[in-house]
Amino acid sequence: MSTPDPVAAVTAATGEPWRETVAWGLLDRAAQDDLGVLFRFVAAVRSVADHPALAADRKEAALAALAAPFSDDGTAGLSSWSAPAVALAELLRTRGMDGRAAWRILQAAGQDLRKSRYRDWSDLLMWCRFSAAPVGALAAAMLGADGAATKKAEAFAIAWQVKEIVARAPSHYRWLGRVYLPERWFAEAQGEIGDLEFQRLSPSLRKVMARALEQVSALADEAEGFGGTFTSWRKRAAAHAALLELMAEVGALAKMSEVSKPRSPSPWRFRLLRFKALFGALIARR
Repeated sequence: MSTPDPVAAVTAATGEPWRETVAWGLLDRAAQDDLGVLFRFVAAVRSVADHPALAADRKEAALAALAAPFSDDGTAGLSSWSAPAVALAELLRTRGMDGRAAWRILQAAGQDLRKSRYRDWSDLLMWCRFSAAPVGALAAAMLGADGAATKKAEAFAIAWQVKEIVARAPSHYRWLGRVYLPERWFAEAQGEIGDLEFQRLSPSLRKVMARALEQVSALADEAEGFGGTFTSWRKRAAAHAALLELMAEVGALAKMSEVSKPRSPSPWRFRLLRFKALFGALIARR
C-alpha cells in the first residue's frame, strides 16, 4: 500500500485556514492571489515536516522536491510534490524577488527532521528566524512594504509562529515527539516535558506557555504599525487586523486550562475586529 502524498493530505484535512481570517477578507484579489501562492508553499513544507506517519527518508525526498524549483536548474528533481514550490518560484522570478527566503523555510523544516528539543529561548528564536521570518519578509515584499516595514513583518511572523507553537504544543509532542517550548523554561517552572501528554494543563506547563505568550506580545509590540507604509487602505487594514487577531488568540490561549481545538471568533467578534482594523487603517496612513 503506497503512502499518500502528504501535501494533498494536509490540504484535504485543513483546507486553507488563512482564508477564514478577518485580515484575508480585507485584501484585494491581487494580494490574495500572491499571498495564497506563498501560504500554500509554506503549508506544503509544514505538511511534510509535521506528517506523523511519513518515514524520514520520504520526508527528505519531499523536501528535496519542494526545494528543486529554487535551484539553478529549476527543472531537476521535480516530482508531483513540487507543485506549490513551482508556483512560488515562478511568482518570485516574475517579481524579481530573491528565492533565498524559500530556502531558509526549507532549512527550518529540514532541522525538524533531526532536532526535537530546544534548550532556551535564543535556540528557539534562531529556528523561528528561518521558519517564520522569511514568510513575513516575502509577504511584506509582495504587498509593497519598505525595509522598515519588512523588519516589522518578520517580527509579526515570528510572533504568529510562537503562538502556534503554544497552541499546538501537545499535538506536536504526542504525534511527533517534538517540543519547541524551551527545556530551560520547563526546568525553571519545575515541570516536566511529559506534562504535554495530558488533557488538562499542569500549573507548571501553564507557566511555560505563559512565558511563551509574553514573548509573542513583545514581538507583536515590535511589529506594531508594520502596515502603516502601505499606500492601499485595504493592505493597511489587513495588517492591522492581523495584529488584532494575533492578540485575540493570545488572550484565548492565556485562559486555556486544558487542551482544546481553537475556536473561530463569533460573528459579532468578527465584525468588531473588522471595524477596528478599518479604523486603524484610516489613522495609520503616513
